[in-house]
Amino acid sequence: MPTCETCDNAISPYDAVCSVCGTPNPDPQPLPEDLEVKMSNARGLMDTGNWRAAAKFHHEIIDADKAIFAAYRDLGQCYVQLNLWIQAYTMMTHAARVRPGDSTNQYNLGVVAVHAGKSTDEARAHLEAAQRLAETDPALDRPDFVIKRAAKALKGLAG
Repeated sequence: MPTCETCDNAISPYDAVCSVCGTPNPDPQPLPEDLEVKMSNARGLMDTGNWRAAAKFHHEIIDADKAIFAAYRDLGQCYVQLNLWIQAYTMMTHAARVRPGDSTNQYNLGVVAVHAGKSTDEARAHLEAAQRLAETDPALDRPDFVIKRAAKALKGLAG
């Protein structure tokens, strides 16, 4: 996986900017057409609640290309819907390797961690990272939304 010229974090070839510092990707690539079709099919299945079939498509996409953040994110969501918490956590962890500055994914990791049998300290670390990353996450229009959700989840861990 290529790294950002400015901060040296991973940057997917399909992302327009670095998720950590916002530096433009010097050579963003379009998603290959066959994988774009599979992503569309998988999302259609997710929209109808067909989580297992959608998961199959996402696995095919990941097998073909390990640099597609949305495939890991969406597969994690499929696993959440199927109550497969360890698998969901694993996919969200892979997503964080592809797009390390994604605050929403860190929030989701924090929430899923407890269900996956991880420690509250690990869940807290993800939620705190979500709050910290929300300030600079180029994908967010409203960082306050993630910050407040993470704060609420942190309170839930404490009590």
